[in-house]
Amino acid sequence: NVDKLTREKERLETKAHIHRELGQTLLTTRRYLRSENDNPQELLNMLKRNIAMLRMEAESPKNDKPIVMLMKAAHSAGIDVLITGQMPKQEDANRLFFEAATEALTNAVRHADAKTLRIAFSEDNTAYSVWFTNDGSKPQKKTVEGGGLGSLRLKTEQIGGTMEVLYQPEFALKLTVLKKRGDIL
Repeated sequence: NVDKLTREKERLETKAHIHRELGQTLLTTRRYLRSENDNPQELLNMLKRNIAMLRMEAESPKNDKPIVMLMKAAHSAGIDVLITGQMPKQEDANRLFFEAATEALTNAVRHADAKTLRIAFSEDNTAYSVWFTNDGSKPQKKTVEGGGLGSLRLKTEQIGGTMEVLYQPEFALKLTVLKKRGDIL
């Protein structure tokens, strides 16, 4: 039951995220249509991001592995994804890292106007880790953890993991999850 409730909660959070994104896009579209002074590229980027999110939601998790779904969403948003290493086999770490990859992809498009997202998986004797970086514009100040990153931090800490957000010299996101007893080498 706990696993089922967790998945239902994650679905609800995803739906709320999509609702916010679509609402923001509609407001930007209205503003653009009323005044030609707005940036049409901003509107185009928002629409691409929304289409990528909706495509990812429409894909059935039974048909594709999460990493395949991520690659499809990235492709539809015009982002290349470079992956090194392997996703962990440990289910809680795998699910968290996939959610982090989705958030990193969204933020790379939304905030950095990136063309490439780099994902580096690694593991040692006691933990799984993942690093996310992109080739987009570098943040000018410390990143504020809003809804996406804030929610990701909470989920990471709930399973005993850690999350680091770096903003200098470039934006980087690192998550680490301790291995469960059966996974320790």
